[in-house]
Amino acid sequence: MLARIAALLAWSWIPLLVVAQHRLENASTVHTSPADLAIKRFQLAPGLKAELFAAEPLLANPVAIHLDDQGRCFVVETHRLLRGVPDIRGRRGWPSQEVLQKLPPSTLENLDEILLVEDLALRTVEERVAYFRKWKGSEAASMEKNSEALRLVVDTNGDGRADRSTVFATHFNTLADGIASGVISRGPRVWFANIPHLWLLEDSNGDGVSDRRESLHHGFGVRTGFLGHDLHGLIFGPDGRLYFSIGDRGSSIRPAQGKPIELPDTGAVFRCEPDGSHLEVFHSGLRNPQELAFDEHGNLFTGDNNSDGGDEARIVHLVSGGDSGWRIGWQFLERPNARGPWNSERMWQPQNASQPAYILPPITNITSGPSGFAFNPGTGLGPSETGRFYLADFRGASANSGVHSFQLKSRGASFELTDHQRPIWGVLVTDVCFGPDSALYLSDWLEGWEMTAKGRVYRIQDPRQSTNRWVAETRQRLNQGVADLDWARLGELLAHPDYRIRQAAQFEWADRLAPIKGPSRTGPEARAALERMALESADPFARLHALWALGQTARRGLPVQKTIRAALQDRDEWIRAQAAQALGDIAASTVALENPGEVSTLLIRQLQDASAHARRQAAHALGNVGNAAAVPPLLAMLESNRDADPYLRHAAVMGLAGIQDREALRAAARHASISVRMGALLAMRRLRMPELAEFLRDASPKLVLEAARAIHDTPMPELATRLADLISRRLDSAPLVRRVLAANFQLGGPSHAQALAQFAAASAHADSWRTEALEMLALWSKPPQRDPVHGLWRPLAPRSAQVAADALAPHALDLIQRASMSVRIAAMETAGQLGISSVKDTLREVAVDPNRDHTMRVAALRGLAALKTPDAGSVLAGALKDSDERVRLEATRLISRTGPAALPELLSMIQRGALAEKQAAITALGAIPGAESDQALLALLQQLIEKQVDAALAVEILEAAEARMSSPATAEMLAQYKGSFAQADELGDYRVALHGGNKVHGMRVFKESEAASCVRCHKLAGVGGDAAPALDGIGGRFGREYLLESIVLPNKVIAEGYENVIVSLKNGSSYAGVLKRETPEELEINSPEDGLVTLKKSDLTGREKGSSGMLPDIAKVLTKRELRDLVEFLSSLK
Repeated sequence: MLARIAALLAWSWIPLLVVAQHRLENASTVHTSPADLAIKRFQLAPGLKAELFAAEPLLANPVAIHLDDQGRCFVVETHRLLRGVPDIRGRRGWPSQEVLQKLPPSTLENLDEILLVEDLALRTVEERVAYFRKWKGSEAASMEKNSEALRLVVDTNGDGRADRSTVFATHFNTLADGIASGVISRGPRVWFANIPHLWLLEDSNGDGVSDRRESLHHGFGVRTGFLGHDLHGLIFGPDGRLYFSIGDRGSSIRPAQGKPIELPDTGAVFRCEPDGSHLEVFHSGLRNPQELAFDEHGNLFTGDNNSDGGDEARIVHLVSGGDSGWRIGWQFLERPNARGPWNSERMWQPQNASQPAYILPPITNITSGPSGFAFNPGTGLGPSETGRFYLADFRGASANSGVHSFQLKSRGASFELTDHQRPIWGVLVTDVCFGPDSALYLSDWLEGWEMTAKGRVYRIQDPRQSTNRWVAETRQRLNQGVADLDWARLGELLAHPDYRIRQAAQFEWADRLAPIKGPSRTGPEARAALERMALESADPFARLHALWALGQTARRGLPVQKTIRAALQDRDEWIRAQAAQALGDIAASTVALENPGEVSTLLIRQLQDASAHARRQAAHALGNVGNAAAVPPLLAMLESNRDADPYLRHAAVMGLAGIQDREALRAAARHASISVRMGALLAMRRLRMPELAEFLRDASPKLVLEAARAIHDTPMPELATRLADLISRRLDSAPLVRRVLAANFQLGGPSHAQALAQFAAASAHADSWRTEALEMLALWSKPPQRDPVHGLWRPLAPRSAQVAADALAPHALDLIQRASMSVRIAAMETAGQLGISSVKDTLREVAVDPNRDHTMRVAALRGLAALKTPDAGSVLAGALKDSDERVRLEATRLISRTGPAALPELLSMIQRGALAEKQAAITALGAIPGAESDQALLALLQQLIEKQVDAALAVEILEAAEARMSSPATAEMLAQYKGSFAQADELGDYRVALHGGNKVHGMRVFKESEAASCVRCHKLAGVGGDAAPALDGIGGRFGREYLLESIVLPNKVIAEGYENVIVSLKNGSSYAGVLKRETPEELEINSPEDGLVTLKKSDLTGREKGSSGMLPDIAKVLTKRELRDLVEFLSSLK
């Protein structure tokens, strides 16, 4: 699930801002407004104070904010949530009626999977647009009505409260647009992130409205994906480049310079120069890195979101070339476990032995909905807060959302979390940033997941800092800028306590010495002064920022590389590390690296540095320098590391891959050290070297598995045969086995079918693996278009089922008669699907034997029905009268395959069977074509309208009828049914979900459904999120109607302890907090400001009710059957 905005249900309100771009919205300051009163419910750390800066109507639906150096607030607003930007979880409702009426039954039956696969197959923004035009038809035009917007909110009179708002930019309303999610400014220029563009905007006349826009890059967001997994995270790095992030909606970019960037299946962090040049991928394998934050030493971090599959959100240390492992395919995998290897190989957890070696593990797992992210610039919130990060946690309800605060300290070449706090809680924060007044500003979504046409920006500060001279000086300097300062003053500012002042001075130095355009604005004496500061200043921050300025100018061609090389000897580890990075950046740029031999020698020496951070940067830089002399010391670094520090291993791999000494890598593949061989393997993976396949024969199981991951997951199809051949070896690792089986399935030749059959027949293998091999054979002729291991789009052409049948036939009977039960069941069903007639007598024998286990008999019935033997109909008819209800139920489901001849039996079952049998019979009836079945369904539908049929059968009747929408009579009666509910009935046709569900299926919806995402917020038996009440025992406390209402109408009744309220009293006082208890006469509110208070309802003059944290449209992304099963499961939790 996304962080700021997940499955939001858009209002029909269309804001004035999209109508009149130049209109100003003015608001007077009203200190008793609901926005002011809301502060009462904030839970603030001691010493902090919250004040309102801006509220509706000055802004609405704030996704991101940025305060410029003058204190003006840019607000990124969304107005396209599900009103132009859909969510993949709602795909069932995408096709328009005009499109649905033209689809054949086979497409309708598999529509959900077809829509998903086609979305996963998208590779460009243009393909995404065509995809929606295909499925929406003429309704696609409605997706272009609303526009995203960038607001500029200003305090014109200096009273601390905004009083003017302009629409800085709008008209972002094409099918390809949105959700807008990022903004940053520097001087008059404003960078705005809105899929599919990274925009550069400018207001040349100062009227608060941009009059120039330029698309720096296009191609972000190739697929629909989850709402909010967009383009965001804009921040300037210490190297002067613009960094930004995208979620797993993917990218396909054609920069004006450089190679095309194709990253369709994951999220990433990019960087480029401010003018858009030199775009590159910095770090990939991310799910939704909403915002980015640099610390004061130039290290980059993000908070990445979890997938609602039992995994947790995480803090990630971002480095050049890093891969955090996430791929969009994980999101939709449910078998053999939710999210596939992402969970089973523990990829989202901090460093552990189960993880792939190619990924960089997160620092820690905290938060549920990481969104806004900021680092204290040095003067924010007081001296005790220096060095802290602030991470917004958006959970859909203000009572359970707020801001985390923590520090990071070095651990090897990365970091570990310390001093984790929650200084701001009880507010639904989407973004955080520091203003020029050194206060922390946050944007408030208010409540719920819906667009409310409201929004607020609050200022959090420590009043004790009002007399802090550095705070005052920071504000003044940021307001005035640094462009008019002389060199001496600029030099002093490089040591300023506030990072923003230091960076502004640094950028000014770089721009004066080496402008991006035009000649230098100064002479050699200024350059010499900067070089002296980089080497001689007593202040380490002055040296560091001087070094960064030199790095900027060096990439623009200024001859300062000698000083950067000298900085490698600095006494400060961070300066040594950054000097190495600067040299590596120069080597990778279009500027020639001076004295590359000397640089290599110095960097090789730094591989022995006492600082792991300095070693990491040196190893990576050596890859950009490209001197083969660095290979032996890089291998020695791998050996001494012994795979203990994944960030050092990654740096060495980047060094080796950059040098590209393939012969040396081949030799390293034979090294005695497992760690050296692992490094060589990972370098080969990056270089796509075919010799990587030799590691499939390595003595270390870890290396064999890592090679299999590289071949299958990357993928390297040219090596798939080598991977598939491992099937004949003794295998004892599930991650390896699954990739070996998948390789055979995808290669798809007769020998591969035989290998899978032989594997399934070998009793030495685990039953689950043998079963998977059999399932692959069953799917041979119609292979799924999603990879079974990682879930990505990997299209396979249909193959002959006879190939698989010929392979399994020699083993089928033995498997059915002698294997373990789970394997026998799979063998019976697979043999039937493949038409292996030699097993028909055995299947019949098992099917009719009442002494056999019912699961065996059910599988035998399925196999017989698939074989379509002459006596299959009679066996099924006999099973309809079996003493075991479970056998009768399956026979009922299957008998429709015999055609109209089954109608009498089905109609009889509908009249006399048990509930589950009646349900199965109605579903089977719907699958039988012909006028007689049409009439039977119409009669059932009429009974449903007249409430003359068991309500537990309603879902089956409706599903069967909806499959026959091409019949005018059926369509008319369905419309009559949907119009039969009273307008006052809020549940309406959702009432069909009250009775008749399957609790086992409902448990799967609760735990595994990517659409419902129940476990993201709710705990059950100690597992799940904490943004909503635990559900243990809920079925014993509440009835079915309450449970259904809580899903369909999540805001009607909110669980105690999870609803925020603001109340006004007749005496003029007000209270805000979490509603703890309510009776007909009283409210009990836990107020952060006033404690636990009990109020008489008769004393109230107003009450502002909060919203539930549950997704408002969850009932729309589930089928009625899934909803019914979920209610059944919840009601069983006694």
